[in-house]
Amino acid sequence: MPGRVEFSFGPQRRSARTDGSTVCRILILADLVGETLRPPIAERQPMRVSAATLDALMARLAPRLELAAGSGLPALTIDFASLDDLHPDQLLARVPLFADIDASARRLAVQPQAAPPVPAGQPASPAEDFAALLGGSVGRSAAGSDMQQKAEDFVRRLLAGTSSATPVPDPRQTVLDAACALARTQALRALLHHPDFQRLESAWRSLAMLVAGVDNDAGVEVWVLDIGRCELCADLAADLPILANLILQSAEQTGEWGLLVSTETFGASAEDVTVLAAFGAIAGDCGATVLAGMDPAITIDPAGFAADAISAARWSAVRALVGSNRIALAAPRLLLRRPYGARSDPLSSAAFEEVDACPAHEDFLWGSGGVGLALLLGQAWEQNEGWEFDPDQWRELDDLPMALLARNGERELVPCAERWLSDVAAQTLDGLGATVLLSRRDRNQASVLRFRSLAGALRGRWND
Repeated sequence: MPGRVEFSFGPQRRSARTDGSTVCRILILADLVGETLRPPIAERQPMRVSAATLDALMARLAPRLELAAGSGLPALTIDFASLDDLHPDQLLARVPLFADIDASARRLAVQPQAAPPVPAGQPASPAEDFAALLGGSVGRSAAGSDMQQKAEDFVRRLLAGTSSATPVPDPRQTVLDAACALARTQALRALLHHPDFQRLESAWRSLAMLVAGVDNDAGVEVWVLDIGRCELCADLAADLPILANLILQSAEQTGEWGLLVSTETFGASAEDVTVLAAFGAIAGDCGATVLAGMDPAITIDPAGFAADAISAARWSAVRALVGSNRIALAAPRLLLRRPYGARSDPLSSAAFEEVDACPAHEDFLWGSGGVGLALLLGQAWEQNEGWEFDPDQWRELDDLPMALLARNGERELVPCAERWLSDVAAQTLDGLGATVLLSRRDRNQASVLRFRSLAGALRGRWND
């Protein structure tokens, strides 16, 4: 099969278990900085984080997005210093694009005659209004303008002697206001749904969900190591992966890792198989369990994936590797926040609906279900004050973000775990080695079908 999948980091293995039973240490591997320049992997160290220090961590890492022009947006550079900076209220206030939209509207309001005439009786289209707002202008209809002027003069004469009269609104201002709101909404949607923005937001909101759900004072420590997907894959494909040694050596300094969690999802590509093989070797050497997500493309059609000869061969090979019994891949993904809108999560600065009546699937913010598994295992450790527990007794993910859509006059719940899985689909995914997440249809909750590894029973500190 393509790719190198034989790994061994045996020389760094620790034979002694020092304090793994008194502290649950979770190491998150996540892309937290976007386009911010990173130091070499060898110079990075895991950083401890809690709900109280999350914003300080973000300020320290200083994430940056550099978006090329396209997908309804001009070229943008955006810096972030706190989790609130990901919120639309802050984006509207901080990103120059939105100030430019408002400035265009004000400029057009005092240039009413610059646009070419519109035929009589034909209102300007929304597209024309939008184009005018972003660089053209809105003017009065030429044909029929005499009649319109006479009508306006007549109304003004009627109101001239009445002190309580209300001035007649300029219809052009109504068009400008509507065009400004439309431009703002379309640009904000394009930004929130840009793949690069979603990737950064997903990583931070996944981390926020985990640190908010475990008790830092009860012995559960969350640590994070910033690493991008491309450098993760490149490093673990090298003859001497730096990340493997970093994880093993950091355990000597901070204490043993109980869970290694990636915010990425993995499938059967040659690159992903290489990463999973390396993860299995690292987990075996440090006695940890790896938690990540399964490629969402597999979740869409698990039967088709299983029937593909090349994918099936690669998948069977990685499931047979030593260490695969320490890897759990969750499927499907989890919803990380509600969409913004008047009936879900309203903005304070403007009227805004993030999704329309028929939203695209990727308009929602999804994240790896591996973080949800880490949350459950961390909470199990808290309640049992150690690793003496059965993971399958801790299968309910409660109080997940809830999204409701209006369809056919009724409010419909969006599955918290991305998709409504049939029994057949759930069993097929389980047969592929996934730890399946099942959404509840009556509440914002998801259940783990069973904790399992790629190879079968999941190995971890609870059964070592």
